[in-house]
Amino acid sequence: MLGVVIERVAYRPLRNAPRLAPLISAIGVSLILQDLGKLWKGVTFVSFPQIFPQITYNLGLVTISSVNILVLVVSLGLMVGLSWLVNRTRTGRAMRAVAQDREAAALMGVNVDRIIAITFFIGAALAGAAGFIYGLQYGSTIFYLGFQLGLFAFTADHGEEFLDHGGRFHPPSRATEEIIHVPLLVRVPGMSKVQLPANPFSHLHLAPTLLDAMNVESPAEFRGHSHWPQLQQGSAWDEPAIVESIASCTNPKRSEARLGPRVLTVRDARYKLVLYFNPPHDQLFDLKADPVEQKPLPQDAEKAVRGRLLEYARLHLQSSWQERNPKQQVSSRLRDLQLQWANQHTNSSR
Repeated sequence: MLGVVIERVAYRPLRNAPRLAPLISAIGVSLILQDLGKLWKGVTFVSFPQIFPQITYNLGLVTISSVNILVLVVSLGLMVGLSWLVNRTRTGRAMRAVAQDREAAALMGVNVDRIIAITFFIGAALAGAAGFIYGLQYGSTIFYLGFQLGLFAFTADHGEEFLDHGGRFHPPSRATEEIIHVPLLVRVPGMSKVQLPANPFSHLHLAPTLLDAMNVESPAEFRGHSHWPQLQQGSAWDEPAIVESIASCTNPKRSEARLGPRVLTVRDARYKLVLYFNPPHDQLFDLKADPVEQKPLPQDAEKAVRGRLLEYARLHLQSSWQERNPKQQVSSRLRDLQLQWANQHTNSSR
């Protein structure tokens, strides 16, 4: 019932607000729940009552306890039940309809408020079950545990579970918005509220902008420049955001994986151009009409926009090549080789 109350108080009034508002509300509710737990049970770990007998089974080289079996059975049962509910029942069909298009679902007779309340009820019940089996497994809990585990789930999900991008994960070659478009909240004491522009903000300009806000001069080595004056006035800038990634890199800690062909993304307030270099081709997306980046525009569409973004990409590549520091490249490569040698020496000594 707590989940239904939270939905009614913290989420329903913000249903038609910008997408960032429910996120801030969710963080606020989680902090309130943390403080309530802290007042109730204190700030130290609390032992969880072991209401299930602990029996250990030895199956050859495998050792498993009765609690492990209970966790596995309960988890599988809940997953199967949730899958059946979502895919095989009328309520589940209504949930999927509301998730896909809330307005269209309402026109088809779906009670949107009721379905969302049911969804929160089910989510809270599953969270309670998860907390119960977690306590049985690890034997203790603390007031911030739910917030910590929620952060793991929140940061791990980028829409894969709902196949937002046609797959279960985001390969680096896609350079989708969920990977490269990260919100940043900065509070400046004494600054009045300003309506910020919708233009994207490149990470290159982040450090110079923050330093400028603190009245600190940026080092000459920084490639970016400050947008602090525009942010103070709420005015837009014409420069798009540029992001580089490695197309085939699955583990950036491996030096050989960092040397693959690049993917270059150029994004303005509405359009996004993705350049691939192996094989060479490009894709242009209209993020206003296609926010999930499933339908790249035809090659003959928006030629002026494509040409403008390509020119920014050319200038970026040209300046990047001219400003490369050979000494830093050699130093970085030597450090990679040193780490590889140290890892090989460690593995051989074991």
